[in-house]
Amino acid sequence: MESVKDTAEEIIYLLQIYCGLRIAEALGMSYKHLDIGSGLVHVRQQVQEINETRLEGHEDAGKNLHQIHLTNNLKTESSKRSIPMPQAIRDWLTRNPCDGNNDQLVFTTLNQNNGVCSRSNWDTKHNKPIMKSLGLNDEFVSLTHSLRKYFISQSMDNSIGIAEVARQAGHSNVQTTYNSYITVIRDETKTIKTVEDSMREYRERKQQLLNPIVIPNEKLKSLIQVG
Repeated sequence: MESVKDTAEEIIYLLQIYCGLRIAEALGMSYKHLDIGSGLVHVRQQVQEINETRLEGHEDAGKNLHQIHLTNNLKTESSKRSIPMPQAIRDWLTRNPCDGNNDQLVFTTLNQNNGVCSRSNWDTKHNKPIMKSLGLNDEFVSLTHSLRKYFISQSMDNSIGIAEVARQAGHSNVQTTYNSYITVIRDETKTIKTVEDSMREYRERKQQLLNPIVIPNEKLKSLIQVG
């Protein structure tokens, strides 16, 4: 995180990694919902992106309209939640205090949407360049949902009950949380197995090339006796 330390982009990553927010929830986070006093991160709004084509009868019929705005209509009722504020976010707020307008979003962008950043804008103008600057290839550029899954897996690995993890993640049921956790474990296990297998095969091939041809003593004795 050093490459984005004390930038507006950093808080978006922190909200995903340490609080498990969906990207739309993180982009819709305002200072008033980051309550240091109570030590809670309140999820109450998100960025909504709508694409629609105007039908006949409108003066701009046939045009594709792209609308971006804040809404308090979250994905599910369970999405409205309060999450313990980690120290990393407390530290960021200390270094980047609000300028006096608590309604201000913690992350804004210069565009025609009053500073509201859409997910597509975040991916193309912010996230992708940052990932590229770190030397990560296209496979790692779209990490948005993976960070949320990381939060879930780390919470469960730290013995937080699955019901509480589901609540903090804003899931309607624990099965969704469990499936997210298992996916991470399966992916990690597959990766580890692949690496271990590859390294073992490499060591075995290398050893075969380095080892001289050795005839066992028993075989050598039999050859001598025959001669």
